[in-house]
Amino acid sequence: MLALCFSLTLLVITLAVYNGDKCSRYLIVYYVLLGVQGARRLYETLCIQAHSYSTMSVLLFVSGAAYYFFASLSPLAEHAYRFNGDLQQCSGLMLSVPNALVKIIIFTLASYTQYQVHCILADIRNRSSSSTSKSSAGKVVYEIPQGGLFNFVSCPHFLSEIVIYLSLLSLSNFNSITLWLLIIFTSLNLIHRSLDTHRWYKQTFKSQYPHQRMAIIPFVL
Repeated sequence: MLALCFSLTLLVITLAVYNGDKCSRYLIVYYVLLGVQGARRLYETLCIQAHSYSTMSVLLFVSGAAYYFFASLSPLAEHAYRFNGDLQQCSGLMLSVPNALVKIIIFTLASYTQYQVHCILADIRNRSSSSTSKSSAGKVVYEIPQGGLFNFVSCPHFLSEIVIYLSLLSLSNFNSITLWLLIIFTSLNLIHRSLDTHRWYKQTFKSQYPHQRMAIIPFVL
């Protein structure tokens, strides 16, 4: 929800301030796609994913809000500071229609893949929470996710997230410093989480877990 609100607000600001500026086209597409991502995640949270009732620490909530705030604000602030409509300075940011379409397609494929993965995980969680999928001792029986990219990695949703942010970075033709910092931070965070998740799967399922399945990058990591 925060990503959706921030991105739509800054999209309006970008359109108002840089209307007709060729250098700012990548920002407009960036905020549209970021808003789409936020809307999809909001839909999944409300309608797809199964959640257990738990409390969230104030620090975790603030850090999450700060992440989406700066992910939304930083590209616009950088653009205003570094380029400010100077066509010579921002020539590397020019986004042609064919170029934009390719990057939008990559974003869409990664986003749809992540949606599919979240549906698979939600189905597993729903089954494991039902009375029929509990053992006689009352403990939840976990399942090994199967299908799609789960045949190759333990965390395809994290892999899809990285590809999504790479597609957003590519909108600037890889010239935005703030978007580089965003993808580096996001990738390191998700790789760390995927390694922890992969380790949990292997410890939980032991020999039953597919030995060829990697953590986040097929055949590599």
